[in-house]
Amino acid sequence: FFPPGGATRGSAYTAAFDRFGRLIVAGSARYGSDRLAVARFSFPDCTLDTSFDSDGFWALDIPGGLEAVHSLAIDPLGRIALGGYQNDGTDTDMVVALLNLSGGLLTSFSGDGWLTLDPSGAEIDDRVIGVAFDASSKVIAAGSTAYGTNGSNGDWVVARFTLAGELDPTFDGDGLTRIAFDLGGSPARNDMLFGLARDPNTGELLLCGSAQSATDTELAIARLSPNGALDTTFSLDGKVHHALGGGQNRLTGIGVDG
Repeated sequence: FFPPGGATRGSAYTAAFDRFGRLIVAGSARYGSDRLAVARFSFPDCTLDTSFDSDGFWALDIPGGLEAVHSLAIDPLGRIALGGYQNDGTDTDMVVALLNLSGGLLTSFSGDGWLTLDPSGAEIDDRVIGVAFDASSKVIAAGSTAYGTNGSNGDWVVARFTLAGELDPTFDGDGLTRIAFDLGGSPARNDMLFGLARDPNTGELLLCGSAQSATDTELAIARLSPNGALDTTFSLDGKVHHALGGGQNRLTGIGVDG
Protein backbone atom coordinates (compact mmCIF):
# COMPACT_ATOMS: atom_id res chain seq x y z
CA PHE A 1 0.00 0.00 0.00
CA PHE A 2 1.35 3.42 -0.96
CA PRO A 3 -0.18 6.62 0.45
CA PRO A 4 -2.32 8.34 -2.20
CA GLY A 5 -2.34 11.98 -3.31
CA GLY A 6 1.25 12.56 -4.31
CA ALA A 7 3.12 11.22 -1.29
CA THR A 8 6.78 10.38 -1.82
CA ARG A 9 7.15 8.03 1.12
CA GLY A 10 5.01 5.95 3.47
CA SER A 11 5.96 4.33 6.77
CA ALA A 12 3.75 2.08 8.92
CA TYR A 13 4.59 1.74 12.62
CA THR A 14 1.47 0.28 14.23
CA ALA A 15 -1.70 -1.62 13.31
CA ALA A 16 -4.83 -3.10 14.87
CA PHE A 17 -8.15 -4.71 13.93
CA ASP A 18 -11.39 -2.99 14.90
CA ARG A 19 -14.45 -4.92 16.11
CA PHE A 20 -15.67 -5.34 12.53
CA GLY A 21 -12.47 -7.08 11.47
CA ARG A 22 -11.19 -4.06 9.53
CA LEU A 23 -7.46 -3.52 9.53
CA ILE A 24 -6.23 -0.09 10.64
CA VAL A 25 -2.63 0.85 9.85
CA ALA A 26 -0.94 4.06 11.05
CA GLY A 27 2.40 5.79 10.65
CA SER A 28 3.50 8.66 8.44
CA ALA A 29 3.17 9.82 4.84
CA ARG A 30 5.48 12.34 3.23
CA TYR A 31 3.95 15.24 1.30
CA GLY A 32 6.90 17.60 1.38
CA SER A 33 7.18 16.78 5.10
CA ASP A 34 5.99 13.77 7.09
CA ARG A 35 2.37 13.83 8.25
CA LEU A 36 0.33 11.70 10.63
CA ALA A 37 -1.31 9.03 8.49
CA VAL A 38 -3.93 6.30 8.97
CA ALA A 39 -5.49 3.86 6.51
CA ARG A 40 -8.42 1.50 7.08
CA PHE A 41 -8.96 -1.63 5.00
CA SER A 42 -12.26 -3.47 4.60
CA PHE A 43 -12.85 -7.09 5.61
CA PRO A 44 -12.40 -9.60 4.07
CA ASP A 45 -11.05 -8.24 0.78
CA CYS A 46 -8.58 -5.80 2.40
CA THR A 47 -9.19 -2.93 0.00
CA LEU A 48 -9.25 0.67 1.24
CA ASP A 49 -12.47 1.22 3.18
CA THR A 50 -14.06 4.28 1.56
CA SER A 51 -16.37 4.80 4.54
CA PHE A 52 -13.26 5.97 6.41
CA ASP A 53 -12.60 9.65 5.65
CA SER A 54 -14.28 9.17 2.21
CA ASP A 55 -11.35 7.32 0.58
CA GLY A 56 -9.96 5.02 3.28
CA PHE A 57 -6.97 7.21 4.04
CA TRP A 58 -6.51 10.05 6.55
CA ALA A 59 -3.52 12.36 7.01
CA LEU A 60 -2.84 15.43 9.13
CA ASP A 61 -0.12 18.02 8.71
CA ILE A 62 0.47 19.82 12.01
CA PRO A 63 1.90 23.23 11.07
CA GLY A 64 5.56 23.78 11.70
CA GLY A 65 7.13 20.36 11.56
CA LEU A 66 7.04 16.68 10.66
CA GLU A 67 4.96 14.06 12.42
CA ALA A 68 4.45 10.31 12.77
CA VAL A 69 2.05 7.95 14.55
CA HIS A 70 3.75 5.23 16.62
CA SER A 71 0.77 3.76 18.48
CA LEU A 72 -3.00 3.45 18.24
CA ALA A 73 -5.90 2.20 20.33
CA ILE A 74 -9.58 1.64 19.55
CA ASP A 75 -12.40 2.05 22.07
CA PRO A 76 -15.73 0.13 22.06
CA LEU A 77 -17.37 2.95 20.07
CA GLY A 78 -14.78 2.61 17.31
CA ARG A 79 -12.94 5.83 18.09
CA ILE A 80 -9.22 5.72 17.36
CA ALA A 81 -6.60 7.27 19.62
CA LEU A 82 -3.26 8.00 17.96
CA GLY A 83 0.04 8.67 19.70
CA GLY A 84 3.34 9.79 18.23
CA TYR A 85 5.50 12.86 17.89
CA GLN A 86 6.03 16.15 16.09
CA ASN A 87 9.47 17.55 15.33
CA ASP A 88 9.63 21.26 14.48
CA GLY A 89 13.33 21.26 13.58
CA THR A 90 14.54 22.16 17.06
CA ASP A 91 12.73 19.77 19.41
CA THR A 92 10.27 16.88 19.46
CA ASP A 93 6.93 16.96 21.30
CA MET A 94 4.38 14.29 22.10
CA VAL A 95 1.35 14.20 19.82
CA VAL A 96 -2.08 12.73 20.63
CA ALA A 97 -5.01 12.75 18.18
CA LEU A 98 -8.52 11.30 18.34
CA LEU A 99 -10.54 10.14 15.33
CA ASN A 100 -14.21 9.20 15.19
CA LEU A 101 -15.55 5.99 13.64
CA SER A 102 -15.79 7.56 10.19
CA GLY A 103 -12.19 8.81 10.18
CA GLY A 104 -12.69 12.47 11.04
CA LEU A 105 -10.99 14.35 13.85
CA LEU A 106 -13.10 14.34 17.01
CA THR A 107 -13.09 18.09 17.56
CA SER A 108 -14.57 17.86 21.06
CA PHE A 109 -11.09 16.64 22.03
CA SER A 110 -8.79 19.63 22.60
CA GLY A 111 -10.87 21.83 20.30
CA ASP A 112 -9.55 20.41 17.04
CA GLY A 113 -9.00 16.69 17.70
CA TRP A 114 -5.28 16.77 18.42
CA LEU A 115 -2.73 18.19 20.85
CA THR A 116 0.99 18.36 21.52
CA LEU A 117 2.65 18.00 24.91
CA ASP A 118 6.11 18.67 26.36
CA PRO A 119 5.87 17.13 29.86
CA SER A 120 9.25 18.29 31.15
CA GLY A 121 9.16 21.72 29.53
CA ALA A 122 12.75 21.20 28.42
CA GLU A 123 11.90 21.41 24.69
CA ILE A 124 14.22 18.54 23.77
CA ASP A 125 12.82 15.10 22.90
CA ASP A 126 9.37 13.86 23.95
CA ARG A 127 7.33 11.22 22.16
CA VAL A 128 4.40 8.86 22.71
CA ILE A 129 5.07 5.13 22.27
CA GLY A 130 1.78 3.74 23.60
CA VAL A 131 -1.85 4.82 23.89
CA ALA A 132 -4.88 3.23 25.53
CA PHE A 133 -8.44 4.03 26.56
CA ASP A 134 -9.52 3.67 30.17
CA ALA A 135 -12.93 2.37 31.24
CA SER A 136 -14.45 5.84 30.71
CA SER A 137 -12.89 6.19 27.23
CA LYS A 138 -10.36 8.73 28.47
CA VAL A 139 -7.16 8.64 26.42
CA ILE A 140 -3.96 7.49 28.13
CA ALA A 141 -0.64 8.28 26.45
CA ALA A 142 2.75 6.98 27.57
CA GLY A 143 6.28 7.71 26.42
CA SER A 144 9.54 9.35 27.41
CA THR A 145 10.53 12.92 28.14
CA ALA A 146 14.12 14.17 27.90
CA TYR A 147 15.78 16.84 30.02
CA GLY A 148 19.25 17.81 31.24
CA THR A 149 22.21 18.84 29.12
CA ASN A 150 21.36 18.08 25.47
CA GLY A 151 18.69 15.63 26.63
CA SER A 152 21.19 13.35 28.35
CA ASN A 153 18.61 12.37 30.98
CA GLY A 154 15.12 11.04 30.49
CA ASP A 155 12.09 9.81 32.46
CA TRP A 156 9.07 7.70 31.66
CA VAL A 157 5.86 9.70 31.54
CA VAL A 158 2.17 8.75 31.41
CA ALA A 159 -0.62 11.26 30.78
CA ARG A 160 -4.37 10.88 30.98
CA PHE A 161 -6.70 13.32 29.25
CA THR A 162 -10.31 14.21 29.92
CA LEU A 163 -12.88 13.69 27.18
CA ALA A 164 -12.33 17.37 26.33
CA GLY A 165 -8.61 16.78 25.78
CA GLU A 166 -7.29 18.44 28.92
CA LEU A 167 -4.89 16.83 31.40
CA ASP A 168 -7.05 14.91 33.88
CA PRO A 169 -6.32 16.11 37.46
CA THR A 170 -7.82 12.91 38.91
CA PHE A 171 -4.79 11.07 37.46
CA ASP A 172 -1.91 11.51 39.91
CA GLY A 173 -3.07 15.01 40.84
CA ASP A 174 -2.22 16.84 37.61
CA GLY A 175 -2.81 14.36 34.78
CA LEU A 176 0.85 13.34 34.54
CA THR A 177 2.91 10.60 36.15
CA ARG A 178 6.69 10.70 35.79
CA ILE A 179 8.71 7.61 36.59
CA ALA A 180 12.45 7.85 37.18
CA PHE A 181 14.71 4.91 37.97
CA ASP A 182 17.85 7.09 38.17
CA LEU A 183 20.21 4.14 38.64
CA GLY A 184 23.34 5.83 37.39
CA GLY A 185 23.61 9.04 39.38
CA SER A 186 23.37 12.53 37.92
CA PRO A 187 25.24 11.94 34.63
CA ALA A 188 23.41 8.72 33.73
CA ARG A 189 19.66 8.92 34.14
CA ASN A 190 18.38 8.26 30.63
CA ASP A 191 15.37 6.02 31.32
CA MET A 192 13.36 5.22 28.17
CA LEU A 193 9.84 3.80 27.84
CA PHE A 194 9.04 1.40 24.98
CA GLY A 195 5.88 -0.50 25.92
CA LEU A 196 2.43 0.08 27.46
CA ALA A 197 -0.42 -2.31 28.29
CA ARG A 198 -3.62 -1.76 30.24
CA ASP A 199 -5.18 -4.53 32.30
CA PRO A 200 -8.86 -4.52 31.24
CA ASN A 201 -9.92 -6.22 34.49
CA THR A 202 -8.24 -3.89 36.99
CA GLY A 203 -7.44 -0.78 34.95
CA GLU A 204 -3.80 -0.96 36.01
CA LEU A 205 -1.12 0.17 33.55
CA LEU A 206 1.94 -1.94 32.79
CA LEU A 207 5.02 -0.15 31.44
CA CYS A 208 8.33 -1.45 30.17
CA GLY A 209 11.57 -0.11 28.75
CA SER A 210 15.10 0.56 29.92
CA ALA A 211 16.83 2.21 32.88
CA GLN A 212 20.35 3.53 32.58
CA SER A 213 22.91 2.73 35.27
CA ALA A 214 26.50 3.93 35.62
CA THR A 215 27.79 0.94 33.63
CA ASP A 216 24.97 -0.47 31.49
CA THR A 217 21.30 -0.29 30.57
CA GLU A 218 18.88 -2.55 32.41
CA LEU A 219 15.47 -4.01 31.64
CA ALA A 220 12.81 -2.07 33.52
CA ILE A 221 9.12 -2.57 34.38
CA ALA A 222 6.64 -0.46 36.34
CA ARG A 223 2.98 -0.84 37.27
CA LEU A 224 0.57 2.03 37.91
CA SER A 225 -2.77 1.91 39.66
CA PRO A 226 -5.77 3.29 37.71
CA ASN A 227 -5.34 6.67 39.43
CA GLY A 228 -1.78 7.05 38.10
CA ALA A 229 0.16 6.25 41.27
CA LEU A 230 2.89 3.63 41.36
CA ASP A 231 1.39 0.34 42.57
CA THR A 232 3.41 -0.52 45.68
CA THR A 233 2.05 -4.09 45.73
CA PHE A 234 4.36 -4.63 42.75
CA SER A 235 7.97 -4.99 43.92
CA LEU A 236 7.23 -2.81 46.99
CA ASP A 237 7.66 0.50 45.09
CA GLY A 238 5.91 -0.23 41.79
CA LYS A 239 9.17 -0.62 39.83
CA VAL A 240 11.65 -3.39 39.06
CA HIS A 241 14.86 -3.55 37.00
CA HIS A 242 17.23 -6.34 35.93
CA ALA A 243 20.77 -6.08 34.55
CA LEU A 244 20.79 -9.65 33.16
CA GLY A 245 24.57 -9.84 33.49
CA GLY A 246 25.31 -6.38 32.13
CA GLY A 247 25.37 -4.80 28.68
CA GLN A 248 22.59 -2.91 26.91
CA ASN A 249 19.15 -4.32 27.65
CA ARG A 250 15.63 -3.07 26.99
CA LEU A 251 12.07 -4.38 26.93
CA THR A 252 10.04 -3.20 23.92
CA GLY A 253 6.70 -4.89 24.59
CA ILE A 254 4.54 -5.96 27.50
CA GLY A 255 1.19 -7.70 27.84
CA VAL A 256 -1.37 -8.87 30.37
CA ASP A 257 -2.41 -12.52 30.68
CA GLY A 258 -5.89 -13.78 31.53
